[in-house]
Amino acid sequence: QRQQQQQQQQHQPSLTFSQQQEQVWHKVCQKVPGAFAAGCLFWPVANGINFAVVPTSWRVPYLATSAGLWNCYLSWENARNGPKGGGGSSSNNTTVQSKSS
Repeated sequence: QRQQQQQQQQHQPSLTFSQQQEQVWHKVCQKVPGAFAAGCLFWPVANGINFAVVPTSWRVPYLATSAGLWNCYLSWENARNGPKGGGGSSSNNTTVQSKSS
C-alpha cells in the first residue's frame, strides 16, 4: 500500500505555492486548537507533579522528559490526517492534487 502511494505521488504534478500555502493554513487551523487544549491539560498536571512530588535536584530532568513526551504527542498529532485518523501529510497531498487535476 505504501509503495502504491509513493508511485501515485511520483506521477502527479507537484503543488503550486498557493496550494501549499492553502494546505498549510488549513492544517494549522485544524490542528492548533486541539493541541492548545491538550497543552492546557498536560502542562498544569506535569508542573503540579513537578512541584509537589519531584525532588529539587530532579526537576530539570523531569521537565525535560515531560517536554520530550509532549513533543512526541505533538508529532503524532501532526502526522494524523484530520478527525478520521490514519495517514500522514502524503494523503493530504494526494487529496489536494486530485482536486487540481
